[in-house]
Amino acid sequence: ESARHRSARASGDRLLVPFRGGEPVRLTNGPKRDDTPRWSPSGRQIAFNSDRDGTPQVWVISPTAGEARKLTAGTDVKDFAWSPDAPRFAYHSRADGRWTTRVTPVIHSPA
Repeated sequence: ESARHRSARASGDRLLVPFRGGEPVRLTNGPKRDDTPRWSPSGRQIAFNSDRDGTPQVWVISPTAGEARKLTAGTDVKDFAWSPDAPRFAYHSRADGRWTTRVTPVIHSPA
């Protein structure tokens, strides 16, 4: 959650709800599961886990506009976290039947 918004779920989709009231904004829309949203330290992006490609991956989206983009490319990605200054992102992924921790750079969207 950010200082001004919280995330809510509606039928597998993610909504952004202002703390001070107002209409929710739909961030994701589709039949697949989108869960475990996490705000970036800057508040410029929200990461979430989704199986929209068939396997759980981490996706990022701007809370103001745009489409979600895939951040990870492993198998069964879970347990992810932003670094405190947000240029990197850590996540657990299964490879060859073993869980490993991976770190990837994060390129911020222009929004």
